[in-house]
Amino acid sequence: MPAAVEKIQRKVYGRGQSQTAHYTFYPEAFRVSGVQSASIIPYFQITTVRRRGQYVYLYYGPDNAYMVDQYGFTQGEFEDFTRFITEKTRKQ
Repeated sequence: MPAAVEKIQRKVYGRGQSQTAHYTFYPEAFRVSGVQSASIIPYFQITTVRRRGQYVYLYYGPDNAYMVDQYGFTQGEFEDFTRFITEKTRKQ
């Protein structure tokens, strides 16, 4: 697997223009940019990892999650990503 995996995801709001979140996954943390000021999130801050359908939800609290869609990876494959994120967060 490459040193970093990039993921682009569109966030849809009730009104107005949709924005795109850019995720970049590094060995020790991941970066989110595009819908907010850029943030670096260490993997230990992820409390729960859930997979449902084509999405992996990275929860960082009871009601907040980053939603990663299996489609749209610019590097790497979704199955590799799910193994990577499970290993990094130590969550099933």
